[in-house]
Amino acid sequence: MSPLKCAGVDTGNHSRKDQVQARKQYIISCSENINDEKEQPVEGPEVTPSGSVCAFCQQDFGDVTLNKLSVYPICDNCKLNLDKSIFPSWVKLFFAGVLVLVVFSIFWNWRFYSAYRNIKHANEAFGKQSFSGAANFMSEASAQVPEISDLAEMAAYFKAVDLLSKDKSAAALVQLEKCKDLSPNFHVKEYILQAQIGSGFDNKDYKLFLAASKSFLQLDTTQSQSWAGVSSAYACLYAQNNVDSLKQLSLKYFNKAKTLDDTSVVAKEYYGLIQYRLDSRQIITRDQFHKKFPNGYTSSNR
Repeated sequence: MSPLKCAGVDTGNHSRKDQVQARKQYIISCSENINDEKEQPVEGPEVTPSGSVCAFCQQDFGDVTLNKLSVYPICDNCKLNLDKSIFPSWVKLFFAGVLVLVVFSIFWNWRFYSAYRNIKHANEAFGKQSFSGAANFMSEASAQVPEISDLAEMAAYFKAVDLLSKDKSAAALVQLEKCKDLSPNFHVKEYILQAQIGSGFDNKDYKLFLAASKSFLQLDTTQSQSWAGVSSAYACLYAQNNVDSLKQLSLKYFNKAKTLDDTSVVAKEYYGLIQYRLDSRQIITRDQFHKKFPNGYTSSNR
């Protein structure tokens, strides 16, 4: 077996004592060499304190101070190449395609956003009893999304209420026929009867006026206006035909209406209009009655 050798250590033929001493010296010498190697610092790349040398291509730009990527100076060319490696062309094209889809989706669905805004405005206007405004907003919403039939029905409904508020019963009836499928909460049936009552009166079809008034009374017998409506229809038939039995029927419903003790201004005006119709056998509108009797009518036949 060959003896181990270490630099600076003589391992020749000596006495046993000398050999032991030499081995100790050998171990100590090798240990020092190993420690020296561990303590020796690892040399790395020279870091240039100046910001003019690109950390990637090592090009020195002299007095020009480069931009930094984190703490490393980087030139424009290296920055461009780095961006290309991080965001290759296919990634950019992909995001461009996504952006195009987003923009297209916004324009494609814009009519739905606009329709929603008009629906909101229509409901707000209806709540403020601006029936004309509500009808206009809902009609615009329906035109923007014609495939939604509910909006067309709501547009017809708002138009009908607006027309009824303007005493255009016949036109309102046409619109109400378009929205019969609406929820009972919208009281379409009641509005149809009101439109028939008004249309019958306007067209001097007093039989229709009477039939619709009786149907409306069946829906609500607690309101004086419901009883007065039937009395008014009989009064028109009496004025038209001069049949005393029609007058008696009118008075029957008239007296029932008054027992419900409706003291509102509208009720008092309606009572006066019916009484005048029975006394004079003349059929006039509410507006004509207001002009003729601005302070109300008092019957002389009491």
